[in-house]
Amino acid sequence: MGRVLGIDWGERRVGVALSDTRGVFARPFSTLSNDQDLIQKIKQICLSENIEKIVVGLPVRTDGKVGRLEKLVRKFAERLEREIGIEVILWDERFSSAAASYYMSSIREIDSRKIKDKVEASIILQGYLESVRS
Repeated sequence: MGRVLGIDWGERRVGVALSDTRGVFARPFSTLSNDQDLIQKIKQICLSENIEKIVVGLPVRTDGKVGRLEKLVRKFAERLEREIGIEVILWDERFSSAAASYYMSSIREIDSRKIKDKVEASIILQGYLESVRS
């Protein structure tokens, strides 16, 4: 497996994480503004980092119903795959926010707001990487 890009999509900000070249570990990479240039920014990251696959966190509701955010993320993932030409995998992100909050509990609040999205992206990506290795 080559490098994988993880994305935690949000209406205002998008967290980005990268795997190592062996596809074993995920690390926070960047937080992007969700604006009209988002796809182009992600495409540039994919080119510069030799990305072979993209994993996008899917906000699945615990009651099994399809929510508004899930629909938006599915549309984003379809557009991303179409415009970048790299396989996009949707990955259940249900507990990534809680896990990120736990991991970041010792970080000052001002600092944590700056990195929360990319930490969530790395948690999503790490879950995916572990599932394909087993």
